[in-house]
Amino acid sequence: MLREASHIRTARADTQIHRAPRDYLERLATLYSLPLQATETPHLSQRAFIHEALYSVRGSYTALINQLGGLFKHLIEETTATLTPGADPYLTSPDITAAWGEERLIRVSGALYHSTHYDSGTSRLYLSPARSLAITGAPTSGSAQSVDVELLPFVIREPQPELLKARFGRTQEAQCTVIIDMISAETEITPPSYWRENADARTNDPYGAHILDLFSLTESERNGGQPPYPLYFEGSDFGPSIRSLFSDLLAAGVELRMRLRRTFSP
Repeated sequence: MLREASHIRTARADTQIHRAPRDYLERLATLYSLPLQATETPHLSQRAFIHEALYSVRGSYTALINQLGGLFKHLIEETTATLTPGADPYLTSPDITAAWGEERLIRVSGALYHSTHYDSGTSRLYLSPARSLAITGAPTSGSAQSVDVELLPFVIREPQPELLKARFGRTQEAQCTVIIDMISAETEITPPSYWRENADARTNDPYGAHILDLFSLTESERNGGQPPYPLYFEGSDFGPSIRSLFSDLLAAGVELRMRLRRTFSP
């Protein structure tokens, strides 16, 4: 039997982040000064980000991780692994690969850990012993357990602020900077230019920068061929539209930067 929904109930759902249709979600994002339509982020990731941005404590480290986790939800690698903790601290498992290391944020059954490096000789994934409100203290003992694992597609860096000279010989700290290194498979990061070793012929690698001869009789040497070679950009300043979303979500005086970082292919 068909049942009509109440107009009042439908209107109320249009104002709720977890229930609003996609077009209404974009209106809500604009209402809350979060213009997500400019980021080309998938719908479910937008919804997760808005929820974290509205219902978490703004300016905190934990909120930043949750907001980034929501915004890049579609890039999180999910898997199941059997992990055994060690005393150093480290984790061992036949399911661990080198992609888990090289400084990554890893969520294991809800607990967030920070890996420092991976030792391929011993198959050990070493974890940071540091603990904070966002990062869980690494386990140092226990038996093997099958757990759900999420590899977050970013890592947060906080370089030490420099000192600036102020009046009367005093010094003061410069603006605090938080750097978000986005982790992506190598195939998703293309250099703006490169040279093949020994001038070898190109195989299946992407087109790079080319020197064109505007006065050549060969068409491909004049315009790059058909289709023309694509234009690449460096990954030193990644996601300016995404970065602008956090201008009102971080504490006053904090500058956010985003970069692409090479890592192992998943």
